[in-house]
Amino acid sequence: MQRRFNSFLDDILTETSPQLLRLRGGMDRLPHGLAERLRGPVRRGHRVVGIQVRRDEVLVEVRAGLRTTVRQADFAVCALPFPALRRMRLHGLDADKLAVLEEVDYCPATKVAFHRREPFWRSYGIEGGASSTGGRIRQTYYPPLDASPDRGAALLASYTIGEEAAWLGRLPPRRRHRLVLDELGALHPELLLPGMVLGAVSTAWGDGSAWAVGARRAGARAPRRARPSGPARPGR
Repeated sequence: MQRRFNSFLDDILTETSPQLLRLRGGMDRLPHGLAERLRGPVRRGHRVVGIQVRRDEVLVEVRAGLRTTVRQADFAVCALPFPALRRMRLHGLDADKLAVLEEVDYCPATKVAFHRREPFWRSYGIEGGASSTGGRIRQTYYPPLDASPDRGAALLASYTIGEEAAWLGRLPPRRRHRLVLDELGALHPELLLPGMVLGAVSTAWGDGSAWAVGARRAGARAPRRARPSGPARPGR
């Protein structure tokens, strides 16, 4: 019980701090803004399977379907999560980088979001921020309404990290959404009104995730991790 309580407090302090930031107009402005500034092609369906760092260049092994090719570049920015990077063939990285790759762990995380007919929480005076419960759903976030009210409103109904996230992540999506709806409905009965929830989506980052293998970083050591390895630059 004490371990569960400490984990709950850690999550509240980390995920609902005053430093919580958002982009006005929606977080998807970030990838859209990056896409507008890209000059070269974006290759989808190409999986990086190896990285070789040399003195004046970087060689990146890329697999598309059954074919693997090697691309050369003067510099490379690697934004992959460490657990995914550990699965690759890596050459030319210094001992510090390889050690940190093995030491830094990622925790499971699961998010469940509802598309609702209206932002009913505004009637309580809630204009943003988060609520924390002691149940399975952990944190609930109330995004400010940026779009037209006719389009409804988004609610991050559940954001879990750690043991609860792993448990939720193993559930089939429909069961996961139902559990979150029932539990949050005890706090916000409006969610249970007919037609209030227009849709539900969720994502689980954990052992079963092919790309992330987890979400939150643990055990920082950021200064050593951020140093460049030759022409390869780690993402921050």
